[in-house]
Amino acid sequence: MTPNFELWTSDGTSIGTQLVISIPNSSGYSFSSLYSINNFLYFTADKTGLGSEPWVSDGTTSGTKLLKEINTVDGASMSTNSSFVQYVKKTVFLASTNKTIKDSKLWITDGVDTNTKNIAPAISPNTNPCDNADNGNIFLTIGDKLFLSANFNSLGEELWIVTDPNFQTTIIPIEGENKATIYPNPAINELNIQAAANTECT
Repeated sequence: MTPNFELWTSDGTSIGTQLVISIPNSSGYSFSSLYSINNFLYFTADKTGLGSEPWVSDGTTSGTKLLKEINTVDGASMSTNSSFVQYVKKTVFLASTNKTIKDSKLWITDGVDTNTKNIAPAISPNTNPCDNADNGNIFLTIGDKLFLSANFNSLGEELWIVTDPNFQTTIIPIEGENKATIYPNPAINELNIQAAANTECT
């Protein structure tokens, strides 16, 4: 028998504990990576026939839905270790449109299907810029800036910055013993990063 995995909500009382949604699943697991961001719950769910994809919920049954079917080719677009990160009034995450060729990319959303989009710098020849998608520690937000480790230009893992509100991506190279200046740092407005050549930024 195909198991159903359930999402519940609670106010801490028995009467206030209610089923939100039941999702049919055949892989043995369903919900994972639950994150509360901007009054929404973002999570991955492995629904039978879809694979693991991003979902969003406002705590009601009618407001709980598949955010977007990103991988329409060969199943899951996200793993059980995938992360959702708040970025200003948006949410960012990594997902793949084709797990066979491993094209993990950066996505941004406001919780609406049509507003869930892949973002990348203008020059981005690498089809798999975020191949460390299973690593939930590649994001860092400081104020209105999003920093991430990625390989957009096929030169290896480097530090990139996404700036709000236009979502333009600008590279910050870390090579040898060079200093990368990142704004802001509350103490001195500067964060010094030193790395040996060929060191991966994760």
